[in-house]
Amino acid sequence: SAVEAAETAVGGGALSVFLRRRVGSPTRYDVA
Repeated sequence: SAVEAAETAVGGGALSVFLRRRVGSPTRYDVA
């Protein structure tokens, strides 16, 4: 996804993990 690509460029997906844990909605970011 575009969001994941941006997160990978910023921190290797670390931001993605942080958002998933904080929001508790993995699918929201997986689908984005």
